[in-house]
Amino acid sequence: MNDKQNSYESIKSDVKGAATGLFFVGGLIFLVIVLLSIIVAVKNSGFDLGLKTILIIGLTILLGLIVFSSKARQWILGGWLIFLVACIVLPMFALAFYFFYTAFTSK
Repeated sequence: MNDKQNSYESIKSDVKGAATGLFFVGGLIFLVIVLLSIIVAVKNSGFDLGLKTILIIGLTILLGLIVFSSKARQWILGGWLIFLVACIVLPMFALAFYFFYTAFTSK
C-alpha cells in the first residue's frame, strides 16, 4: 500500500514539474515573440528618430536581460505570467459581477 502511495506521489510530482516547466517556457517564448513584434512595429512606425531609438534600445536591453541574466529572467517572467493570468481572470470576475448585477437589478 505504501509503495502505491509513493508511486502515485512521485508521478504527481513529475507531472506538476513538467507542467510548470512547460508553462514557464511557453510564457517565455510568448514574451520574446511579443517583444520582437513590438520592436518591428516601433521600427516601422511614424515615431521620430529619438523615440524610436529609445524604445528599441530599451526593448533590446530587456531581451538581453531575459537571455543572459537568470535573476532578471525570473523577475521579468514572473511579472509577465502574473499579467497573463490577470488578463484571463479579471474579465471572468467582471463577467461574474455583471451577471450578478443584471440578476438583481433586472425587472
